[in-house]
Amino acid sequence: MTDLLIANGRLALEPFLRGGWQAFGWVAGETLIQISSVLASLLLAGRFKGLGPWTAADLYFLIGFILTARGISNVFSSQNVLMISRKVARGQLDHVLLQPHPLWKALAAEGFSPFDLLITLAVGIGLLGWSVTEIPAAHGILWFGALVLNIAGSATVIVAYQYMWGAVAFWAPKVGEEVNTASAAVASNLAPYPLDAAPRPVVGILVSVIPVGFIGWVPCRSLVGIDSTPMVATLIGPVMAVVFGAIALILFRIGLARYVRYGNGGRYSDFGHRR
Repeated sequence: MTDLLIANGRLALEPFLRGGWQAFGWVAGETLIQISSVLASLLLAGRFKGLGPWTAADLYFLIGFILTARGISNVFSSQNVLMISRKVARGQLDHVLLQPHPLWKALAAEGFSPFDLLITLAVGIGLLGWSVTEIPAAHGILWFGALVLNIAGSATVIVAYQYMWGAVAFWAPKVGEEVNTASAAVASNLAPYPLDAAPRPVVGILVSVIPVGFIGWVPCRSLVGIDSTPMVATLIGPVMAVVFGAIALILFRIGLARYVRYGNGGRYSDFGHRR
């Protein structure tokens, strides 16, 4: 697995080694997209002293937390690996299934691209590191252990959420090809906001079928000390990450069994690598 990651990382580095401006343009564009998704929350934190029980430092922590978790998940998202509905609907999954590796290993290696969103990840870690110094609840090795565990859990939720919805393409390839584009947009737009004042039915949706609450709001609420039992509540995010991961795995395996039997319904195209 290490050799596969190194090889694909080397391929991702190739545009930079060749000195092409296209690579730097891609990095700049992706960075702007990621930052713009949390820009409203940044302005909210900068303009006001807080929002409900959240102080300005708490909001900065939430934004840094989300950018870091998103950056980690995006390290393995190249080649439409995170936008899995495209890969399924366009027949590109056949190329992965033909490889002499388990599917998860082939996808992880193919999507490994640690350089595209390096700036975004650096901004997220920097903002997270600064905000930690401003949060009274941030102390002790257990707290930092919980922080790392919850970031990993949030990154897992991002991937699981995409694969849960991306599985739609197994049954409806033409309609579901871009379903992950829509699901990713929903997560980017809603995750950076606290949901404390949202109506209960809305919160219910945003922690279940659209689990954006577990990307930032739930884990950060416990980490900054808003919950009455913060250290116990820090386990909720990682536990739900395992639950959503299991659901995504089940749905994807069911869809994959159908795909192996019926294919993608003739979705192949003469357009570039979709053939």
